[in-house]
Amino acid sequence: MKKRNLSKRFMVITLAGTMMFSVALTGCGQDKKKSSGSNNKKTVSDENKKTSNNNTGKNDSQSEYDLGKVVEEGNLNDDIKWAIDEKNVLVISGSGSMPDYLQMERESIPWYEYRNKISSIIIEKGITDIGDNVFSLSKNVENVSLPDNLKRIGEFAFADCECLKDINIPKSVTNIEKGAFEKCSSLTDVKIPEGITGILDSTFYGCTKLTSVDIPETVTSIGESVFYDCKNLESISISANITEIGCAAFAGCEKLTNIDIDSENSEFSFKDGILYDKQETTLLWYPIAGKEDFSLPDNVTTIGEGACEKCSNLTNIKIPDNITTIEDGAFMECPNLTDVTISDSVKTIGSAIFLRCSSLKNVTFSSGVTTISDSMLASCNAITDFIISDGVTDIDKYAFNACIKLNSVTIPESVTNIDSTAFDNCVNFTTIYGKAGSYAEKFANENGIAFVSN
Repeated sequence: MKKRNLSKRFMVITLAGTMMFSVALTGCGQDKKKSSGSNNKKTVSDENKKTSNNNTGKNDSQSEYDLGKVVEEGNLNDDIKWAIDEKNVLVISGSGSMPDYLQMERESIPWYEYRNKISSIIIEKGITDIGDNVFSLSKNVENVSLPDNLKRIGEFAFADCECLKDINIPKSVTNIEKGAFEKCSSLTDVKIPEGITGILDSTFYGCTKLTSVDIPETVTSIGESVFYDCKNLESISISANITEIGCAAFAGCEKLTNIDIDSENSEFSFKDGILYDKQETTLLWYPIAGKEDFSLPDNVTTIGEGACEKCSNLTNIKIPDNITTIEDGAFMECPNLTDVTISDSVKTIGSAIFLRCSSLKNVTFSSGVTTISDSMLASCNAITDFIISDGVTDIDKYAFNACIKLNSVTIPESVTNIDSTAFDNCVNFTTIYGKAGSYAEKFANENGIAFVSN
């Protein structure tokens, strides 16, 4: 199972606390989660961003599309021209690679001011590479035409094109970069061409209307969060050649009930609606549809990273006695989870396992769990008074960060270390209960928190 850098998934929580973000909604869909972009790509010189405003007739490029009255046109670089006509059609013509833009540079894309007016994009033959972020945030684009010599679709190239319903990716394409179609919330079906070897991170993240994806046998890996929040995806096929599936690849796929795994696949197993590793010792994905309880076979010992992320069906769970390890983010964003009992068999717990579980009130720890890990209960906004089980020795950084309703915590004598950020952004946190003379009392006094001996 491909590992992810989980810190980037909860960076907003750990660094910004309860900061609120607002998003202007336009076009066909809604933006509900993260903004994404590249941060290490080449930029475009100011000279190549200049446009011409004095041409109101046909453009002078050798365009295959019969442009109407040109509203705006210019040079993207020495070899590529662009034009927008009165029908809000954007045409890219010329030869070679379109430049890449950083997310922070999107306002410098020549047609940026027209992004909410563009209805169609035509990329003509000769263009081989669609640059990073170049068409992102074009919220009203419904149609895209790609040339049959195209080789690469850049990072987040069509991200947030909320009205894009379908796209025909030419067989010539050999690279589709991460997030290329992220949050294309009207996209319904996609056929990935032969020759693609990996579906990279977040490629179809937030494509909420996506119902089917045709994955060729050339694909060997599916990245992190590739189908995250694809709420209408019902089934997917995994060929014998796929050896990696990234964390949270299917998180939030509410209707996904069938993962058809080739019998020759050596890495994965799908049994009773649940995805495991081939040996069926590690849970990789737990379904939302059709599963109202949490039960696993006795041979499963590990709940994998992000395995139950966004499982809205889970409410009250007891971790089975056979489980020894719970990996990072295992139960992140389970909105209806209220109570958790962790069995004595569990010895290892990862970071952020209950991050943003907005209904969670109680967690009973096993005797084997000695650490409340990094961001374990961050943004669990239903927690008001929390009792930490005896045997816990450490409370790590951001453990309760942004638990905005947290009033008090009872800390046992066994705790000998509390990170200074453990209760950051807990705006109503006032009281620590514990034994007189304990480390809990010392921490309370050093941080201006009321201490009550019990």
